[in-house]
Amino acid sequence: MPVKREDPRIIPPADLYWDDLSLDDRVVSPGRTIGEADILAFAGLSGDYNQLHMDAEYAASETGFTRRVAHGLLGLSVASGLFTRTWLGTGIQRHMIAMLEIQWKFVAPLFAGETVRLEAEITNLRATSNRERGIAILDRRLVDGSAKVLQHGTTTMLIRRRVDGATATQDGSALLAPSRLGRATRDRRTAAGGQVQ
Repeated sequence: MPVKREDPRIIPPADLYWDDLSLDDRVVSPGRTIGEADILAFAGLSGDYNQLHMDAEYAASETGFTRRVAHGLLGLSVASGLFTRTWLGTGIQRHMIAMLEIQWKFVAPLFAGETVRLEAEITNLRATSNRERGIAILDRRLVDGSAKVLQHGTTTMLIRRRVDGATATQDGSALLAPSRLGRATRDRRTAAGGQVQ
């Protein structure tokens, strides 16, 4: 049976450059339960004390929700943190240069007591004019315990490229040597009993 990279039995590489990424890379984070303390702490951090988030009676009687709603931006922040708990998020940490753009939609309310996970996949990889950098675009979805999408969007990240062993081409750009890390990843997958896809 083929084993994909999101399979937890696969030991992922811990040091990923842009060149090591693939369009089929997909991750699912561990769960995180949103607590009342998270909502209060985020209100204090952001200064957003809107009644929708802070007043249970108002939220139940005036908004159509049965209870207080967590801040939408709290959900986005949790989604960002959950990404860092995946093999892909930890793998690119040393080589991530910048978050260039976030496009995000708030689809359903997030309540205290809900457990959420992040699902993410790389949907676009492109080189830049600087041979030391590449761009990765990820689709991300914050989902509840029943896999209902609460929030979703895309993030665009600038990531360092692997340039060791590169040789210059006629136009002055770099022709990168084959990724040693990529081969090690394939070897680990095969050792885990799976086929490389």
